[in-house]
Amino acid sequence: MNYKFLKIASYYPEYLEYFYKKNTNIPKNYNDHLRLILNDSFSNGNAWLKYLGELGNETHEIIYNDEKLQKKWACLNGIAINKDWKNYILYKQLEKIKPDVVCWGFRTVDENNFIKHIKNLFPTIKVLFTGEGSVIYNYNYYQEYDFVITCVKDYINKFTSKDIDAYFIKHAFHSDILDKIELNRKNILFSFFGSIYPGYLLHNERADYIEWLIKKSPLEVWASFKNPTFIDYLKEIAKRMIGANVSILKNVGINDSFLPKKLKYDRIERWGIRKKFIKFPNNIKKKFREPVYGLDMFQKLSDSKISFNIHGDLVKNQAGNMRMYEVTGVGTCLLTDYKKDINDYFEPDYEIVTYKSKEEALEKVIFLLDNPEKREKIALNGQKRTLRDHTLKSRIYEINDIILKYL
Repeated sequence: MNYKFLKIASYYPEYLEYFYKKNTNIPKNYNDHLRLILNDSFSNGNAWLKYLGELGNETHEIIYNDEKLQKKWACLNGIAINKDWKNYILYKQLEKIKPDVVCWGFRTVDENNFIKHIKNLFPTIKVLFTGEGSVIYNYNYYQEYDFVITCVKDYINKFTSKDIDAYFIKHAFHSDILDKIELNRKNILFSFFGSIYPGYLLHNERADYIEWLIKKSPLEVWASFKNPTFIDYLKEIAKRMIGANVSILKNVGINDSFLPKKLKYDRIERWGIRKKFIKFPNNIKKKFREPVYGLDMFQKLSDSKISFNIHGDLVKNQAGNMRMYEVTGVGTCLLTDYKKDINDYFEPDYEIVTYKSKEEALEKVIFLLDNPEKREKIALNGQKRTLRDHTLKSRIYEINDIILKYL
């Protein structure tokens, strides 16, 4: 059975800014414009369209928060734009495409009601699903979806306990990237690419490791990060005070309908969680390079002899973040934190290298740099494993099988 598929994506604003600074000669045609962005391979690039299309499905993708692209679509289709351009254009696109299956790629402030509204407006949507791999504060957000895919194993039982269908799907690598970058340059000794966000179950341990390794090794870091200011600390104190007082209203059973959207109970539940700020010394912070995205990031990953990975605090002792596949996919030696299930993904010391402490990470960096034949052999084995077992094509085919169960 074939179907009409639509992926609704929301890209990091930092990526969109980066993309438009790099690409000043944007095509006037909407489809060419969209194709240019997808070809940059950010957020899985064109993988969903390509692989579900190979199975005979009609495929579409919308980048919901790309103002330039979305307003170009509206102009092309004679749509007058109002102040709420994001949702208004989205509604018009849904009317035009009339999808059977929708993959929803982002959260909204009032998720449950917004998704319910979408389903009521567009009853032709037969299957509506989303993915989740970050911190979840409220599982009620997902009640309106037919199913959820997640790379976090622990979430499966939690979703199931809330009567939400959920499936464990590993991250993967889009092998088309290898045709778009230069391979085997290897002019960066040791790299890190990724986010460093403070907060509950985010990147506190990651920051600690990175600061230590910058002092001890040739680690080069490409990341967007700003040290907290005095105002940031004051805002955090204020949020915790507001959160505590609004929680009192919730606990005594007062309805939150009279509160502004930013103070709805679901919104402020996280405010009571103490936020641990991350602050790097100035001599460390000045060594950070500006982040790179899309094919530029994959090129620098490929240029690296070794690339460092450390999972977020959320997953505890479980492996599987996206960087594992990106590093191995481009043929670079992966140094990643040891997890109890690491063998479900790669074979340590044969396809990847693992560490259990800062000291062990440093020891292995030195060893790998001093032993290029060993390092290159591990990198090659890791790439072979990824291209065999961890491609986006195989993952999207898995998801297609799930979709067919709900049609």
